[in-house]
Amino acid sequence: MSNQFQTLGIPIDRLCRNQTFGPLGTEDSGEIDVFLQNGDTVVLIEVKTKPIHEDVRDHIERIKKYRLYGNDNRRIIGAVAGGVVANDVANYAHKKGLYVIVQSGRAVEIIAQPEGFKAKEW
Repeated sequence: MSNQFQTLGIPIDRLCRNQTFGPLGTEDSGEIDVFLQNGDTVVLIEVKTKPIHEDVRDHIERIKKYRLYGNDNRRIIGAVAGGVVANDVANYAHKKGLYVIVQSGRAVEIIAQPEGFKAKEW
């Protein structure tokens, strides 16, 4: 997956799982399932077996919360990942500026973005 982001112009040099932020146990805290980073950018990924629209909305709110309480001034990009991602959910995520990652055999891949796609930066 890191190589795929590099192809998109986002080099990744570190991957963390289940990264927490904010004061634990408060509404200002949260957890990021997969956290990719380099010196300039973080990619925050929500992983679900079969993501739905609500998961996309929740992740966008989590990204906003991370911007406020994560003590990180780097560029933030979001993505949702799933074993199975329905076309309407993928389209919705793309419209919201998130990358979409799907299971592909033994690996995962970032699915092609629609024409005119621009990743939202927080």
